[in-house]
Amino acid sequence: MTAINGDTLTLVSVLNTFTTVDTAATMSNSGGTVAVLAFNPGTKVYPVLGFSQPADLRSDTITVQQLLDHQGGYNDGTNSKYPAAFDPTYNMRLIGQALGHVVASKLDIARYMYGQYLQFPPGTDSAYSNYGYLLLGAVVEKVTGMSYHAYLAQAVLQPAGINEVEVFPTRAAGRTAHQAIAEDQKLGPDPLDLSSTLQIAAVYGGDGEINEIGDPNDGTAASAEAMAQFIHTHAVWGNGGRAPGAARAGGTPGAATWAESRWDGVDWAYTVNTRDWPPTNGRTAATTAKGHQALKTTAFTLTVADVASFTPSGHLLVDTVSNGPQLVAYTGVNTATNAFTGCTAPANAGAVGDGANVKQATTVVGATALTQTPFTLKVSKNGTQGFARAGTLLVTNSNNNAGHLIRYTRLGADAFEECAAIMPGAWSALSGAVATQATLASSINALLNSIALP
Repeated sequence: MTAINGDTLTLVSVLNTFTTVDTAATMSNSGGTVAVLAFNPGTKVYPVLGFSQPADLRSDTITVQQLLDHQGGYNDGTNSKYPAAFDPTYNMRLIGQALGHVVASKLDIARYMYGQYLQFPPGTDSAYSNYGYLLLGAVVEKVTGMSYHAYLAQAVLQPAGINEVEVFPTRAAGRTAHQAIAEDQKLGPDPLDLSSTLQIAAVYGGDGEINEIGDPNDGTAASAEAMAQFIHTHAVWGNGGRAPGAARAGGTPGAATWAESRWDGVDWAYTVNTRDWPPTNGRTAATTAKGHQALKTTAFTLTVADVASFTPSGHLLVDTVSNGPQLVAYTGVNTATNAFTGCTAPANAGAVGDGANVKQATTVVGATALTQTPFTLKVSKNGTQGFARAGTLLVTNSNNNAGHLIRYTRLGADAFEECAAIMPGAWSALSGAVATQATLASSINALLNSIALP
């Protein structure tokens, strides 16, 4: 998805929030705010589209509500319990080649997927699926007789006074002066010219998507202001009305975005015109152990894709299934098996899932005051390895375990020097608190969440 900031458009990727409500607007008793047509959320989608005789008989049982809830049986790869199917929304060139022509409609994608097998029985589990939302867009068009975007504007956006939402052209030639230049380093084959062997920029179709076809799942543009307006009355994640405390992130070639509904009634969003960031906190890796591995207080081994360049011993920040990032200490690295050995974690740290993110972390020594006057932040031995020579840190404070932004201008072997808290009231860092290199996205999150509004 794309976002407009003032006169500038940049890509984002939280479009499913719009599609959820747009689909709900075609149904009664669905949790949507606009009941335009009496359409049952239990309606089976492929029969509505006129399809029959699927490759997988279960396809004909998929309902509108199951797609809204990511329970349609399609797995983009986010649920490790099932085989990861390719994401058709980013493979429109491959689908076009299979069909013998450039993909011209959502029904082309649906027709191709109707000939594929599901990854799990619909309604029995959940797995994130971009295609599920493209399929919902096809249902909206079939039921209303309008294009997805035209119906979105008429039934959902205009009644709410939200104007800055539009389809983002795939080709550079179709983009206008008020649209920012989307930036991404990747290249890929062209979905709009099946005979071409050239590699084109991901932001102009090289990612495999035709935005005009994928507007329900990724190809629509909206300003950060429009997103904030929208989530003030609609759930930023899932179905129904405003969801206090909920948030979602998104990323696609040429975009990184965040939208959040705070508990105090404030809704905010931002979007940046790239998702490519320079390396930050030394090395990162992904866990490879299948299933949910417990993080224990007794020694255990954590296997990842690659341990190269991690320190021989130290600390890791490990994403868990339900408890967020957890600090894990390790005493050794086995390069032959790509494993961290002698690992220990705090009590009740939770479990790490297959593919969870692991990154080098450092721990703060002592309860250092985080002030706006210069101070030195001491860390564990060689704990600054992999950090930028000068930059910004996210440091967990002892008051509420929130991350606070600390700017530093010099880097020592075991300390960040000439530090200063960017915002007042940062309190102090606990001994053992994690300090990580802050990215633009994490910096914005921390700053906006630190502002107390009346």
